[in-house]
Amino acid sequence: MVKDGKPVPAMAEIFQLVAANDLIFATGHSSPAESLILLDAARKAGVKRLLVTHVLSASTRATLEQMKLMAGLGATLEVVWLAHLGSKPLPVSACAEALQAVGAEHFSNVVGLGQPGNPVHTQGLRDFITALKTAGISDRQIDLITRKNPARLLGLD
Repeated sequence: MVKDGKPVPAMAEIFQLVAANDLIFATGHSSPAESLILLDAARKAGVKRLLVTHVLSASTRATLEQMKLMAGLGATLEVVWLAHLGSKPLPVSACAEALQAVGAEHFSNVVGLGQPGNPVHTQGLRDFITALKTAGISDRQIDLITRKNPARLLGLD
């Protein structure tokens, strides 16, 4: 989606379609540097709803500074429970640190489950919320990332 530091030409048409239909532009599995380029170009093209997917997952992990820049562009940053499971899990404290440093008002949480051997979605969400609370995230912040921010992103607020 990005080549030589700018969106590939086909992205202009995608941005136009997303903006014209008031859709959400999601960065997919783009690197943090690519995501910043895409978010900026999407905003300039009139896209209002932006989502950075898997902002703390292994292949797409953004720094706190990159997350602040993404939030500054108006993006919602998605944190995923799956990043905290498996053989090389990200400590939940890293997610809690990001929520505190950038602000919970910029985040949405999902579980990213459904694979064989992993918990079902409902259990994953319970586990994610429990782990975040244990790491110091307040009920108000949990409400923001689990309910209010996703609703706002979807235009349901």
